[in-house]
Amino acid sequence: MQMQIAVCDDEDIICQEIKKKLLNIRQEYEITTYNSGHELIDSKKDFDLILLDIKMPEIDGMKTAEILRGNGNDSLIIFLTSYVEAMPDAFKVKAFRFLCKPLEKERFMEAVLGAEKELVD
Repeated sequence: MQMQIAVCDDEDIICQEIKKKLLNIRQEYEITTYNSGHELIDSKKDFDLILLDIKMPEIDGMKTAEILRGNGNDSLIIFLTSYVEAMPDAFKVKAFRFLCKPLEKERFMEAVLGAEKELVD
């Protein structure tokens, strides 16, 4: 399945690592990377799936998700973070999954393929 995917993390090396992991699952994915929540919001693009870091400078991932939802964005969101204490807030913005860094290959693959299945059903 061809999905439009956004990867948003303030560390470009992490964005590239996630992009590589996604392409290892399926070469057909169209992936756009962003290094800040503002970039993602300002893009005004529609994505099927957004992989979003929580801890970022200026505007964190949770606030980014709130703004996206407020703008009517209904993309599936998978939060990626080292801060498990942020998990309860993820439900407020209807997150699809919450994955802890460092990413475990099996959990990452399950989350992405689960999003794909959700979009098809």
